[in-house]
Amino acid sequence: MIALVATRRYADPGVRLTSWSKQRFIGYFLAGAMVGFCYWCKETAVILTVPAAVYIMFAGPRFRALVWIQNGAIFTLGIAAVFALELVVLRGLTGEWVNRLTYLSDAAPELRVVMLEEGETPLARLGYAARHLTRWMPVSTWLLIAGAVAYGFTRARNAGIMMFLWFPALYSTIGSTSFSEYLPPPIQGRYYAIVILPAAVMTAVAASILLERWKARRPRARTRLALVSALVILGVFECRSALPMAGTIYRTRDVRAFLAALDHAHELYPGTPVVISPYYVHRMAPLLLDREELVLDGTAEPRPAPPYVYIRKATRSEYPDPEPLLPPTQWIDNSVIVSSPTRWAKLVAGWQRVVGADSREPSRGDNHWWAQLLLVRPK
Repeated sequence: MIALVATRRYADPGVRLTSWSKQRFIGYFLAGAMVGFCYWCKETAVILTVPAAVYIMFAGPRFRALVWIQNGAIFTLGIAAVFALELVVLRGLTGEWVNRLTYLSDAAPELRVVMLEEGETPLARLGYAARHLTRWMPVSTWLLIAGAVAYGFTRARNAGIMMFLWFPALYSTIGSTSFSEYLPPPIQGRYYAIVILPAAVMTAVAASILLERWKARRPRARTRLALVSALVILGVFECRSALPMAGTIYRTRDVRAFLAALDHAHELYPGTPVVISPYYVHRMAPLLLDREELVLDGTAEPRPAPPYVYIRKATRSEYPDPEPLLPPTQWIDNSVIVSSPTRWAKLVAGWQRVVGADSREPSRGDNHWWAQLLLVRPK
């Protein structure tokens, strides 16, 4: 987006399609390459090509100036160069041609399961996003949203820049990863990170206009000091709020809960076989390579005769338990919820109980990451 904005002044509507500009070529080529770099980080960044195309088409005052066709071709060349580089690098590392865009087709069954929980219609998904994303949004994100909305009412607004925010945000919520069926991506806060920069740009423009008007009405007002003070206060507040989560990378708590469950399974029931649910078999596969004593459920390996310990996720997951989880001749004698080693004593006191085969603890706080130990005994 930055490269496109910087190159806009070279998209002169009076320039013919056959004309050439070195600065324009470099700018649009870099813009395409940057979209490719975003794709390297996350495949969903491909959707940035749509707002980029809209921005290129309407960069000049007149749409009939066909120079945007040439600009679009240069932009596409930048994307193609990065894609080709990735193909060559992956070919050298793996020995075969790898196209990461095809990975989405392999994830279709998992996406269908997630869609049942998050909503099967655009309206239902918008409601789900409003309920779940807003619970964890920091104050700075709310300010960026307010600034982006205010930007749309200023005379300095630009439809292309606005597209970089609203299109990815809406597509990540109600879009589809497949052309053959409606298969939206999971609604997760980290997928919306690509809209932070456009929101920051629009907020900065709206804030500068507001400060100019304030300065015009009150010439003696120290607008810069007020702005810097507000940013410092906001930064300190956000850092203080985020420090407890520092160092928590993706699924870290999930892994900690699983490892804690394994430790406590051997501690509580020494010598008892341990069976791992399909969810953990898929998600924790690298951790299970050298654990030959564990039984992987959902594979060709049969479950042992009871009693045994069954470890699964405490809340519903995209990998459901086998049906039936328990044969009619077996029952669950005890259930223990585990979050992490530091919270073990507290959780045992509050959550240890006899439960049914299909029970799940109610959703609250961070129990999305909890693991559940089930002691299965014969009736």
